[in-house]
Amino acid sequence: MEQWSRITSGTACVTVVNQWTIGVNSNVTSITGTGSKTVAKPGDVITWQHNVTNNGPDATRKAVVYRYENGTGLPAGSGSAQTLPINTANGGSRTFSSTYRVVADDVDKTICRATSADPRSWNNDTKITSGFACVYIPYNYTLTPTVSVDKGSVIEAPTSVTITPDVSNSGPTKSRSTQWQLTRIDIRSGNAIPRPTGGASAAAQGPCSFFTGPGAACRVLQRGTSVFNANGSTAGDALNDAAEQINELPVGSKVCFSLSVQPVSSSSTNWSHSAPICLTVAKRPKVQVLGSDLIVGRASPYNPAKVSQVVTSTSYSNTTSRYYGSWSEYAIIPSGTVKGMASGAMYVDGAMASSLCSLSVLTISNNNGTGCQATNIGRYATGSIAPNIASRFPATRAITGGSVNLRDLASAKSYSINNSTLNISSSQPIGSDGAGKGKWVVINDSEATVRITSNINYDTAGLTALDDIPQIVIIARNIIIDASVTNVDAWLIATGTGAEGYINTCGTIPANAPSTINSNNCEKPLTINGPLLANKLYMYRTGGAGVGAAAGDPSEVFNLRADAYLWASAYSSSNGRLPTASTKELPPRF
Repeated sequence: MEQWSRITSGTACVTVVNQWTIGVNSNVTSITGTGSKTVAKPGDVITWQHNVTNNGPDATRKAVVYRYENGTGLPAGSGSAQTLPINTANGGSRTFSSTYRVVADDVDKTICRATSADPRSWNNDTKITSGFACVYIPYNYTLTPTVSVDKGSVIEAPTSVTITPDVSNSGPTKSRSTQWQLTRIDIRSGNAIPRPTGGASAAAQGPCSFFTGPGAACRVLQRGTSVFNANGSTAGDALNDAAEQINELPVGSKVCFSLSVQPVSSSSTNWSHSAPICLTVAKRPKVQVLGSDLIVGRASPYNPAKVSQVVTSTSYSNTTSRYYGSWSEYAIIPSGTVKGMASGAMYVDGAMASSLCSLSVLTISNNNGTGCQATNIGRYATGSIAPNIASRFPATRAITGGSVNLRDLASAKSYSINNSTLNISSSQPIGSDGAGKGKWVVINDSEATVRITSNINYDTAGLTALDDIPQIVIIARNIIIDASVTNVDAWLIATGTGAEGYINTCGTIPANAPSTINSNNCEKPLTINGPLLANKLYMYRTGGAGVGAAAGDPSEVFNLRADAYLWASAYSSSNGRLPTASTKELPPRF
């Protein structure tokens, strides 16, 4: 609308028009937490300054309504209306500000605002809008994949394992749509873990290509596509726990799990692979006692009676669907309880169940309860005393030096030891070393420690009489057998007390320090043919215990053969009579 006045003076008229135009402007004045005015992140507050000005040349003659207007990246809408009043002089203006807090969903958006005024001029009643002032919210994140498992680093297969994958986002924004893969890498025994620390690879090189290496086989367990938010939540395919079955594998094999994501960050299209979590397949070695009962906790001339447990492990084969464990051919007579070990050779071909109630057919037990209690088998304290074998073989000669070859010892002699330790070897089978058939030697020194450094074998060819049977008897405070030894034909009697009086079947490992045992330092099976009597028996061999039916293969066999009985009978008869000390009626064994 225009204002005018009329002056009448004769016939001349003059019309006066009031002219004005509104100017509008918007700009970003600040972004909290950044030095930029064009880029922001979630949590930042963007501040715009808006300006409305009367550009004249005259004062306004209408009220002008102004406000801010949302542009791209924001919901359609405007700010609260304000008014530039009538008669605002040329150059008169209003400045106001607006703010917006950036949220996570604004990532990859351009957020804009402008300023509008209505009407725009003295002769145009439409709205005028300024140019938009804009801020971009870029992706800004780095992803870190990890995995964890519910098992320790050493397992016995078969077993199941639960793998938990996780991706952390160091933010501050959510990620782009990201592909991920959970992989399993099987590594044959003796081969190194490929890329043990994980790492990065190009977009074209996926996880299984990254984890290639000698003896390694990789497969994908799970895959998906997700958006990983900075607050830890996930959109898209969920990373769920994975249950994985690990079947029987040779000892030393490794099963590893890794999680990979791509793209790894807002600035890279690479894959990122977590460090593999690896499980090493171990085994539970087995022991077999042949030709004799296993008596545990019996008093001896060297040690008083005490409560001793029999604790061995069992294995299950999903190849044969059977359980395998340690066993005694005849009875087990324990002063404490029995856990794991069968009597009556019940594990000889594997068993359909592992309950000791069905596997303890010759285990002597003292249970006052009714029925079998698998956790309370044993507790039979025998009153018999082990024989004082050392007293039967008084030493008549001494071994000088720190080592001896049994070939060099005279037959039918008992020797003491001048040193605190003695290494015993045998370069030839006993009985074929020049002494003729029937060679026997006793080493008897309860103050010395004996170390067996080679196999000891009897020559059993052409035996025709009891006097032809060879025999070695070793009586010492402690007896240690080197890891390289696989067969010992001898009586082994350890006489020490307290922490002493032990037989250690793998000399690589210190007595009572099994933490350093592995499948490479005591892996050779050991057979001992002869009686054993000891305060402590450290069975450290790790051989046998293979895959399938071989899961029951023993690492150690203690075999009391008939030759020991026959030789002892012949020796006793030549040194006096054989009185019967006691008799006991036993049920027949079929």
